[in-house]
Amino acid sequence: MIRRFLSFLVSRVAPWVVILLNVGFLVFVALLLFVFQDHSETSSPFLPVDAMTSPPVQPETVPSPTPASSAEVPEKDTPPPSFSSAVAQDLVERSAFGFVPKRGSGPDRTPWQVYARSDLWPEKPPYATVSLVVEQMGMNPTLLDQAKTVLPSGVALAFNPYAEDVFSQMQNARDAGFETLLSLALETRNYPYSDPGQMALLTGNLPEKNQEMVFQQMATSQGYIGMIPMMGKIARYDAPVMDLILSQMTARGLMYVDAAEGTQSAVHEKRWKNNDSPYARVTLRLESIEAREAFFKTLAQTALKQGSAIGILPPYPIVFKDVKEWVKSLPQNYAQLTFVPLSYQGRLFLDAPKPEPEPTPAADPKKEEKTDEKKDNDKKDKKEAPKPKPKPKSEGGGH
Repeated sequence: MIRRFLSFLVSRVAPWVVILLNVGFLVFVALLLFVFQDHSETSSPFLPVDAMTSPPVQPETVPSPTPASSAEVPEKDTPPPSFSSAVAQDLVERSAFGFVPKRGSGPDRTPWQVYARSDLWPEKPPYATVSLVVEQMGMNPTLLDQAKTVLPSGVALAFNPYAEDVFSQMQNARDAGFETLLSLALETRNYPYSDPGQMALLTGNLPEKNQEMVFQQMATSQGYIGMIPMMGKIARYDAPVMDLILSQMTARGLMYVDAAEGTQSAVHEKRWKNNDSPYARVTLRLESIEAREAFFKTLAQTALKQGSAIGILPPYPIVFKDVKEWVKSLPQNYAQLTFVPLSYQGRLFLDAPKPEPEPTPAADPKKEEKTDEKKDNDKKDKKEAPKPKPKPKSEGGGH
């Protein structure tokens, strides 16, 4: 009977013992992996500053710029070793919303300089320059793949901050050698019917709230040379909003590409001239696909007339093809016009003479003499003025 009982235990209990031992071993291994794994932050789309292994580009290691005259415009060039697509460790800082750009320790360590394709800058200032920006990138990742294979690297790509995984897409564009911009969402003219999104700067917000909105948008990606308004014609004419943008672009070493129109753009440019942050003004925007030929012709003529021009284009494959052909044809059609990266327009702005401060009008001695004489006369008149006679007291009378 004892043998039967032992046999029963072996046949029924032993398999469960083996299973429990295996489960226990697996649990033990899982605990070991959990204890020794790296607990770096994963909530942000950016690597922590300490984990960014790509070293920043040191100014002394960057070779002299390669001339990029209109006589030789490559169809597609590969980024040189001096162009690092990695996010520089010293050009980011933490905020409540993620990493945002900042100035580095040296005068040449600003985002707009480090992330620029300065190797494509002309060695000498050309007669006239023209630059192109393709906006609304990131909303369709397939378009980025097409842009990488068709567009010249001198074209800047502006990414929508609401795009999915905009950080990776922008990094992808930089790996291909493109300068990148981050679009800035602003209040639209017919807000709230046309909604610029939850991160947009609004004219009705307090400055502190709009400051948070700027940080939220900045933190969606890194590695861009500057920002360009995506929407919001009404906010471009609001002084407090523009003052906030100006202060942030200047403080963080970013370029601002102004899309304001008419006299307001001149007002913005005057504000920027007294700062050390680069500024560029959009000249022409392609509003209709059917107007592509007229757009390129007008842009070139404007650049030759004014010395520089910047065109904004939508992200369509047919537009990519036209850009490629137009840039390739510049030496034959416009020998004095040089296609340059957008960052070079910012360089030209900073190199331009600063406006002279308005002189304080000199004091006029004769006028001061007359003023002093008038004061003396006033004092004299006041002194010689007769004092008013006291009123006679009324006499009481009996009846």
